[in-house]
Amino acid sequence: MTLSEQSFGGNTNPGACEVECPKIISILNIARLNREYLVARFSE
Repeated sequence: MTLSEQSFGGNTNPGACEVECPKIISILNIARLNREYLVARFSE
């Protein structure tokens, strides 16, 4: 099952992911990963 199928994606509460993250991943890293994902997705 993909992340999209699990409804993981766009954020309606900015910053909540950083606060809720059990691994203490910063929002800067989350944003970087999202950018890298989009670049990879559209360069297929």
